[in-house]
Amino acid sequence: MRVVKNVKDGAGRTGIGLTYTNRRNPSKTTSGYWVFDSESLAYLGTNRSALLDVAVTDEKGEVTAVGAS
Repeated sequence: MRVVKNVKDGAGRTGIGLTYTNRRNPSKTTSGYWVFDSESLAYLGTNRSALLDVAVTDEKGEVTAVGAS
């Protein structure tokens, strides 16, 4: 596991990136990062995607209004 500063998620937000080494080839680091906010450590997404909204519903399959959280 390796920590990298100033990695951007899929939405362009900068945070702390975590990446890991391939077990079969320890000299090779993966090209993917999990990105976390540098202050709150909240998960932002990956360097290829972004978590933009999270919502909780009462029932499975229920859809919330966009931006309701």
